[in-house]
Formats: sequence, structure tokens, C-alpha cells
Amino acid sequence: MKIGIDARSAMVYEKGGFGVYTRNLIKSMASLYPEHIFELKYQNKIEHGFDGINNLKTDKLSFPLNTLWTQIRLPIHFFRSKPDIFLFPAQTISKFSSVKKVVTIHDLRFRAIQNNNKIEDFRLDLQIKNCIKHSDQIICVSNQTKSDLIKYYSVDEKKIKVIYHGADHIDEIKEATLNYEKKHIMNRYKINREFLLTVGYTHKHKNIVSVINCLDNLVKDGNDLDLVIVGPQGNDEENIQEKINNLNLTNRIIRIPYAESQFLGYLYYFSKLFIYPSMYEGFGFPILEAMRSGGVVLGSNAGSIPEIGGNAMELFNINEPDELTVKAKRIIADKKRREVLRLRGYERARNFMWEKTAKKTIQSLQI
Repeated sequence: MKIGIDARSAMVYEKGGFGVYTRNLIKSMASLYPEHIFELKYQNKIEHGFDGINNLKTDKLSFPLNTLWTQIRLPIHFFRSKPDIFLFPAQTISKFSSVKKVVTIHDLRFRAIQNNNKIEDFRLDLQIKNCIKHSDQIICVSNQTKSDLIKYYSVDEKKIKVIYHGADHIDEIKEATLNYEKKHIMNRYKINREFLLTVGYTHKHKNIVSVINCLDNLVKDGNDLDLVIVGPQGNDEENIQEKINNLNLTNRIIRIPYAESQFLGYLYYFSKLFIYPSMYEGFGFPILEAMRSGGVVLGSNAGSIPEIGGNAMELFNINEPDELTVKAKRIIADKKRREVLRLRGYERARNFMWEKTAKKTIQSLQI
């Protein structure tokens, strides 16, 4: 089978969830199914890190603007390449083609929580409507996303397949070298104390401000802690910086725009607590990354977070901000509870493997 893939989100500089998903899915499918040809379509540059995989073919299809590339350049190319089916892994799709198409929809955040950007909301709404109308099958990355898709767009349930992400792109922790690695990590990122950790873009819905408030409360209560924030700047950066300054926490906040997986795993492990306070998630990679790495997880009860974390994490009510501090304080003080959550997390993360994601995706492509 010849499988075409919109591989723009697989570029190495795509650090968000779409990038992690697309790169790991392509690698796993190509490795597991050498009998299939995977044709990766790019817009401008080809920087994917897939060198040496024989059944991967790449095509650079230059064309201005993402929308024009998707709706004009790519359909024209279909006439030459003639794929058996085409996968769109980042919730966008070509309308003008008779090729069978499968699209992955990751989340409907713009529908689930209020956003002041009406133009962007309109664009995203139109994009999702096109994905529904012009796809032969839809992959949702969680039951939460599936439920939202049915709720907001009345999609036929039979058209939707739920296929979870994997988590094994994060390196396993080598316990024999923990003492060395802790010193190395603390020195590398200039961390001077025990620390809380949160990971993600600093967008408003990620709710990073709540973790800063939590840190302030814990410090006032006598806990000598830092907060490490891993992730690029987002649309709530100004508000976050103002909060840090107003609470006089500058010397307790460590910002890391990006951490490679081998270092990120140790940050999860060595953190006193990993906090994931998002107001909405369609999946939530960092939850499973933390669990696979031996981190102790406290997250909000919003979106897919309870679904993905199961009983391997503690939850706080997103509508009760003080509950975050109460739960964090309790977990930090309770070593037995921390160890229970750590062990449950290891077990939970084993259920989310890219090999399983790849196998189910290939089944969905055989329509």
C-alpha cells in the first residue's frame, strides 16, 4: 500500500504535540510495516530526522501559504503520485481530491473554552468542518476529543476511531546513574533547590499562573522550592511575567524554552511534583512523559486529563484554585503516597506505546 502523509508537522523544529505525534507515528509505522511505502509531503524544507528508513520517500512541494499548499498544490500532486490513501495528522485536509483521506483531530479547545480571538475561532471552526466533510475516517486522540466532536459537530460515531498517542519517545531513567544525573541536571539548568515542574507552551489555557500562585503559597508555608517551567513562550507570557514580578519570585523561577528528551525525563524524575494545570487538553503528552520518567503527577480535572492519567495521578478541581495548593502540599509531605503514584505511573505509561498507535493507525488506513 502506498500511503501519503502531510508531513509538515513532522519537521524537527516542530516542538509541540503535533510534531511529537507526527514524527513518532511515521517512524513507528515505517519500522513495523516495511511492505508499505510512506510518501512524506513537505511544503518548503525537509528536516525530519528519518534518514536511513528505506520505505520512506520524501517530496518537497514548494508553494506559498499553507492553505494554498493544502488545497491546490497537494491535490495536483495526487494525480502524479497516486497514493492509495492519504493521512492528514494535524487536523487539516485537502478538499479537492478523490483520494481516500484519514485525518487526525487532536482537540477542540476553541469550542470547549472561551477565546477572545473570534477570527481565529472562525478559522479553526471552518478547518474542523472541512476535516469532517472531506475525510473518509477520523482519528481522535482521546475519548474526550471524540465526545467533543460529536457534541459540537454531530459527527456519526461510526466514522471516528479513538487511537491514543504513545509515550515511549521519552528515554527511560537509568537508576544506576541517578546521583550523577541529578548533579548534572541541576548544574545544567542552574537549579539550586528542590523544585516543582510544569511543561508546555505558556498559552493562557495552560494555566501556568496557577502554578506560580501555588509556588508562592508553598514558599510562604515554609517550603524551600523553585519552579521550573519548560516550554516556549506563548500568548500568556506577559501575564506570567507580571505575576512572577508581583510575587517577587524571580529568583525561584527557572525558564527552559526547550529540553531534549534525555534531559526532560530526568527533570520529571527529580521534580518534587509535576503539575499539569491546563484548562483543557485533547490528550496531554506531558502527563505520560512524566509517568514514564517516574515523576509524581498532579493535574487538573479538565478535558482529557483524567482519562489519560487514570488512577496514577492526583487531580484538583480547575474551578477551585486553592485546591491546587492543598493537594500539592499534601502530596509533597506524604512520601508513601508519592511512591504509590510513582509506581502506578510507570504501569500506566506502559499502556501508551507508539507501536500500538502505529498498528491501530494502519488498521484505520485500510478502508
